[in-house]
Amino acid sequence: MDDMDRTQEIEMPAVEKRKKRISAKLLWFILLIASGVFLYFFWQMQMFPRKWSYYLAAVLGVLLLLTGFLSFRAKYKNIGIRICNVLLSAALIAASAFLPKLQSRVTEVIEENNDVTKNTVKVNLYVLTDEYKQAHADVFPDWQSDVYVSPVPEEPEEPVEEEETFDFWSLFRKEEPEPEPEEPEEPPFDPALDELKTIYSDKIFITQISVDTIYQQQTVQTLEEVFGHDFAIIDRTSVLEGATSLYNNEGQVLMMTDAYASMVENSDGFDTFLQDTRILYTVELPEEVREIKLSNAELTTKPFSVFFGGNDEEGDLNLSGRTDVDMVVTVNPNTYQILITSFPRDSFVPNPALGYAGDKLTHLGVNGLDNTLSGISNLLEQEIDNYVIINFTTYRYIIDALGGVDIENPYGFLADDGEYFEEGLIHLDGDPALMYVRERYHLPDGDFGRNMHQQLVMKAIINKVASPAIISHYDSLLEALKGTFLTNLSSDAIYAFCKKQLDENIHWNIVNYRVEGSLAMSACASAGIMELSVVLPYMNQLQIMVDAIRDVYEGNIIEQQEMPYGEGVLIYPVPGVPYEEIYAPVVEEPVYTEPEPTPEPAPVEEVPVEETPPAEEVPVEEAPPAEETPVEETPPAEETPVEEAPPAEEAPPAEG
Repeated sequence: MDDMDRTQEIEMPAVEKRKKRISAKLLWFILLIASGVFLYFFWQMQMFPRKWSYYLAAVLGVLLLLTGFLSFRAKYKNIGIRICNVLLSAALIAASAFLPKLQSRVTEVIEENNDVTKNTVKVNLYVLTDEYKQAHADVFPDWQSDVYVSPVPEEPEEPVEEEETFDFWSLFRKEEPEPEPEEPEEPPFDPALDELKTIYSDKIFITQISVDTIYQQQTVQTLEEVFGHDFAIIDRTSVLEGATSLYNNEGQVLMMTDAYASMVENSDGFDTFLQDTRILYTVELPEEVREIKLSNAELTTKPFSVFFGGNDEEGDLNLSGRTDVDMVVTVNPNTYQILITSFPRDSFVPNPALGYAGDKLTHLGVNGLDNTLSGISNLLEQEIDNYVIINFTTYRYIIDALGGVDIENPYGFLADDGEYFEEGLIHLDGDPALMYVRERYHLPDGDFGRNMHQQLVMKAIINKVASPAIISHYDSLLEALKGTFLTNLSSDAIYAFCKKQLDENIHWNIVNYRVEGSLAMSACASAGIMELSVVLPYMNQLQIMVDAIRDVYEGNIIEQQEMPYGEGVLIYPVPGVPYEEIYAPVVEEPVYTEPEPTPEPAPVEEVPVEETPPAEEVPVEEAPPAEETPVEETPPAEETPVEEAPPAEEAPPAEG
């Protein structure tokens, strides 16, 4: 028994079992597949240069050779190479999933910002507030009758429940229950619409159809449907004349596109317009997207220009509205040249939409972006088809996303919010940068200085975006750009330009010019006969900008130069349009120096004077001899002036 037990004890020890582990070779094959997938997606990225794919393929090839050698030669229990294969495979798989999302996100941002078909235009109905009418009861004697009192909604009556009676014969009839008629749902009560119908349906509406034809006519048709009848209208030739009629009680409702509101408030005499009025009702209309095609500009092979326009207001972006920023960026990708040119927003220029009559540049955008592009193209003698529309707040978002920008501030100044900007190199984050590009009242040269600040910040943004530092801010920049601008540049064109920048690591030669002008008061086409403060652009400075843009397009290298002292305020007229039709409102300096030589009528009068003497030669010649006889007779009478004065009776014998 003991021997049996010993043999059992000897046979009992269990055979050691090897734990199942994934071999390094299998993990290396997974790494090989992950590398191929990652290289494929990287190749598909439109923004990355092709040579980056070749460099990446070379790096992955070396990495695979090294890990493969270690995986096949390593001992079975060597865990280090297996962990390395797992980590590399996981990283490549994650990157392969991230790259398509990144490109999709970039494309979404660009396409969302060039989709303007969803934009709407708001046409507001402005009425004066009850407080303003009460304070000016002499102009509005019946103001109390226009005070609206919202009706108290009636509580719905509870339905009376009818007693159910049992019908015995219904047990034997097969009757299908009749469907209950669906009652149309009543729209929710709208106090603004109710006030419009009850108080203002018989009032006089003020329009400016000649200035804002399409939207005003569509609004009139919409209101006719709301009222169910025609209503009284008085039409004015400008929005300022319309606002004046509202204040004078010539009409009680001012119909005006939302884009004109800030224009009215910024005009002399209407500083409190938005405080004196309230929006009674708003009609939203689809924006008339005029023919501004999606740009297919070859941004990598041919020179191009982009108009940057925007204002200092919050809210949705549209292709119609004032432009407080009027900047053109001209790029030659072959010579690595960038030219930034800008105009004061109050520049007095031809307005193509209003018969090329003189108007403020900022007002051109109220008639549509295509009108602004046409006006700028005429000024710079270069067709400009590409655009980027922004708000001033876009500066803040972009600069915050970039981690701030550095600029060389030419002089120190104190801004409206109390922040002091020192002279010299300064760093600007989002909010300070926004104040920097908006400030103008505390600058020594006012709006001209603001134009310079906008160019300095634009130049800093270009330098930051074109530097390798952009890679670390790529995600935040995409988030900042989403929904903050409108453009017609296609995603393919932008991808190609980004690829060229990354491929060649271009250091751009950036030159910036801004035209100044002479301050004046003039009637503007969009404001009627009322005179507004305008800037008459200097002709010699404008010519420098025109020549610089031409040089960039022709491939000539230009260097930064100081703008000369401004001379002349006559800018080139539009071809085919008489000069006096463009600048008739401007009664200033050199405009009337040419017509001054008006002595031309004098020669016209001389001709008849010369002709008359020959006709009167006979009477004129005969008259002198008749006068000579009395003249000769008087001397003898004067020889005895005093003494012989009494014998003047001798005169009769002389006459006889």
